[in-house]
Amino acid sequence: MKLTKIGLGIVSVGLLSAQLAFAEGPKLSGYIDTSLNIKISDDQKPYGNTSDNFWRSFDADDNTFLLNTAHLNVDGSSGKAGFHVGLDFGSDNANIGWNNIQEGYLTLSTHENCSLTAGKFSAIHGIEGAESVKNPTISRGYLFNRKPASLTGLKMDHQFGKVSLTLGGVNGMGIGTTTNDVDNNRDKMWFGKVGLNLGSPLAFGVSYYTGKETTGSYDRTNTLDLTGVSNLGPVAVNFQYNVGEVDKNNVNNERWTGYSIQPVYAFYGQFSIGARYEWLGYDNSTMAPKNAWNVTIAPTYKMSSAPVTVRAEYRKDEWDNIAGDKSSETVSGELIYNF
Repeated sequence: MKLTKIGLGIVSVGLLSAQLAFAEGPKLSGYIDTSLNIKISDDQKPYGNTSDNFWRSFDADDNTFLLNTAHLNVDGSSGKAGFHVGLDFGSDNANIGWNNIQEGYLTLSTHENCSLTAGKFSAIHGIEGAESVKNPTISRGYLFNRKPASLTGLKMDHQFGKVSLTLGGVNGMGIGTTTNDVDNNRDKMWFGKVGLNLGSPLAFGVSYYTGKETTGSYDRTNTLDLTGVSNLGPVAVNFQYNVGEVDKNNVNNERWTGYSIQPVYAFYGQFSIGARYEWLGYDNSTMAPKNAWNVTIAPTYKMSSAPVTVRAEYRKDEWDNIAGDKSSETVSGELIYNF
């Protein structure tokens, strides 16, 4: 009897230890994102591009309903270590080639203001991310295609008061709707970011990436980015400036420059209007127009009776190039359920 009580005590202590070890997880959360996009005018497809909605990321197919994603987050921690897994199922995942894993990484806090992250994680710059629910508008702009959708590697984050520093090495940028879960060459891409957070008036970060994206002898990609936000009462003004180059041994090097301004005006608690004005220019590229603009507006309503977000969007794109000016107009609707 005494041995039985001792055994039960050991089991109880073990179960209690397990509960304490995972007192901060695993926690589940996520959302369901569905949309409809309709083309209302079309004079586009420069350079013979066959995309229904030219230069679009997750909504290239026009006049269609989409299950953009059924997204599930799993988070947990124990002591100084933690983990995050973001799973995606839907057309977004199919377009970007995530193999259903948008993110999967572990974190380790080396001390109070410093942490290491290893695995697959989101990019360190840009207004827009892969998750539409976090963006000012439904569709992604051109500069989303000039950033990595995800990064696979290692990074360090250190906080110095209002100043932050990020340094890391990854397989590659996987620019746009591509991913580098496994490196396609023996070189690594290196990046760094310096951020300054002054609170509501202004917060911004300057980041730089350099490294090879292909198996070629050259084809080194270099990109510099400034992304920030300024909160002016009910209006949050997001801004981004990005320049980059693909170095092909000074033979037809591809260069781009672009900027985006995306304000979000919130009112009456449940309503907001997101907008975007964006320009992107290319030099010595046969893959894109010389200049491209888009103007987008997206009113949003968050229901008070259910965790549902309803959004609409109007977007107009214009391009100029050697084939002549092109343009397109689309309207979209989106329903998001958060859990």
